[in-house]
Amino acid sequence: MSITRSKKGTWEFSYSTGKKIKSKNGNSRYEVLHRRGFETKKEAEETLHKLKQGRSLGYKSTKQSFRDYVAWWFPRHQVSNTKGKPLSKRTIQGYSLVLENHLDTYFGFKEISEIEPIDIEDYLHDKTMEGLSKFITNNLKVVF
Repeated sequence: MSITRSKKGTWEFSYSTGKKIKSKNGNSRYEVLHRRGFETKKEAEETLHKLKQGRSLGYKSTKQSFRDYVAWWFPRHQVSNTKGKPLSKRTIQGYSLVLENHLDTYFGFKEISEIEPIDIEDYLHDKTMEGLSKFITNNLKVVF
């Protein structure tokens, strides 16, 4: 684990997960996560801390409520989206709004195992019919 300043002046870090993986050539190696583009060292440290904390918590079970799952998933997704980069502050604010004001009120206490694809389709359809903006409905789809 190291936090360093790049040539561009931003901060970055590398973090070994301790997990052995196979490289492209078939050799075993330890997984190392790299994140870059932080404006301050403190921001990089906080992100690294969230990443490590999220990895240690782990997803517990399908008996977990939607609310508990989001509490586990969202901090991880903030620091490492599907492209392996941190989300922008604006994206985090948008997702937070959607999670708190829309998804949590409907799915919050339901167990993950109780939520079926048809429930999600019905929910998205109802929200679209209510006239919710395309921006919000697109952000709703990110979670599912």
